[in-house]
Amino acid sequence: MDSCFANEHGKKFSCRCKKEIILSPRKKIIGISLGDPVGIGLEITLKAIKKRKFNQIKFVLYGDYNYSLKKSQALNLTLPAKSIESIANKKSIFIDVANNKIINYKIGKISAQSGKMSILALERSVDEAIAKSIDGIVTAPLHKQSILKAGFTFEGHTEYLEQRTGVKKVVMLLVGGGLKVALITRHMAYRDVIKKITRKEICDVTKIVIESLKKYWGIKNPKIGVMGLNPHASDGGRFGNEEAKIISPAIKTLQKTHARIQGPYPPDTGFHLALKEKWDAEICMYHDQGLIPLKTLAFDSGVNITLGLPFIRTSPDHGTAFDIAGKGIANESSMVAAIEQCAMLIK
Repeated sequence: MDSCFANEHGKKFSCRCKKEIILSPRKKIIGISLGDPVGIGLEITLKAIKKRKFNQIKFVLYGDYNYSLKKSQALNLTLPAKSIESIANKKSIFIDVANNKIINYKIGKISAQSGKMSILALERSVDEAIAKSIDGIVTAPLHKQSILKAGFTFEGHTEYLEQRTGVKKVVMLLVGGGLKVALITRHMAYRDVIKKITRKEICDVTKIVIESLKKYWGIKNPKIGVMGLNPHASDGGRFGNEEAKIISPAIKTLQKTHARIQGPYPPDTGFHLALKEKWDAEICMYHDQGLIPLKTLAFDSGVNITLGLPFIRTSPDHGTAFDIAGKGIANESSMVAAIEQCAMLIK
């Protein structure tokens, strides 16, 4: 290191190649729950770690070690060493939540076995995040039907994390393609969406988004766009009245303390404005309203972030991809982005 000179705080140095490299005072510790063992979670995780060489991050992987070792060897990927001491080591490690059992899964198939293993991995990573043994977690995809077969009663990661941490409310924020999309409602049938959209819910979600943008992204006065629910944002009441009765009053309440909130915008043009005017976030009334444009723009690089938790949690914005599991062709870009977002948000 004779060609590089660190400053007294150890956070920045320059070298003869004229590149400035930013260092953390210590390595960030990021836990990764590997999701469904018969999906692509392990593959995209190991590919991501290999591709980016995250030198300032120590990884703690949670999953079935014996199965993961066999699978990683078949994919010609390197697995971190198994450890029972959790986070004490300096190097990246693998925590075996299967307790050294040999479990024969069927690759790419829904089962209670694989569902249970993905739950065990998630629970262990969350326990250690709550205990502050790790700085944040990235969750690889789990399969909703498999976890249901295993007795998991939550719709997914977000709902479980809200209950497990005991916080009043969490917000699902999807980032990618120049958008930051926050959802008022998440995983539910369309017939139930209208009943869940209230002035209070819109205000509560938007306030969490604003505070998170300030805290984690350093945006002092965020510019927020709120989407309508109905076609053309109801077109003056022709196609419903939720905009007039619920969404607009909520926006007016929010504007008393946060002037840069506008809407409701017709969703078919709102995302065009979001990109053109560089909004800091978009508040969407239901799942597909926000995820269709985001996944169109960033299918391979979108990231799911849970706001409102006592720790950072991110996830690739895609599923288990059972159809390509074990073939070695999974794209790791979203996992790379999820790790980068997690590291960036850790303070």
